[in-house]
Amino acid sequence: MAASVVRSLSLRIRLDPDLRVSSDDVLAAVLQEVDVDDVRCFTRVQRGHYQVTVRDTDVKEKLMLVGIDVDGRHFPCYSVKRERPNHHYNSVTIMMPYEMPDSCVTNILGQYGELVSTRRLTNRRHPSIETGVRLFRLKDVDLDRLPTLIQVDHYNMVVRRC
Repeated sequence: MAASVVRSLSLRIRLDPDLRVSSDDVLAAVLQEVDVDDVRCFTRVQRGHYQVTVRDTDVKEKLMLVGIDVDGRHFPCYSVKRERPNHHYNSVTIMMPYEMPDSCVTNILGQYGELVSTRRLTNRRHPSIETGVRLFRLKDVDLDRLPTLIQVDHYNMVVRRC
């Protein structure tokens, strides 16, 4: 069975790079046009570039039609033109001992969904130093059955959804 395709509900906003405004100012401009409940995610991609993910296509079309006004200047909102398969991905983090291999947990998590990737998270300032937290990405996971605690040997590890 082929996966259905979901159209992106994300928009890009490109401001003039010389315009000095905060992310809060840009978000406030978006919220002047749509209700706060219509915005699902707001991200600063890089200086002057923002991405907004909205609730549905009506809200997306409205923002594309009207744009936003920031610091007295008008800026259009552009559609993020991408299509992605309609798989439901979920990420979980688990604090694990450094020496413990990922396979100890991947075998357990594999019972609740297809494991897509694993990653050892590192310190932001010192990327060569691990934090002890592992990020596991699962596809089509059954969240109702996913445990909140995994025990391997004598270690109790908390599973947190992201």
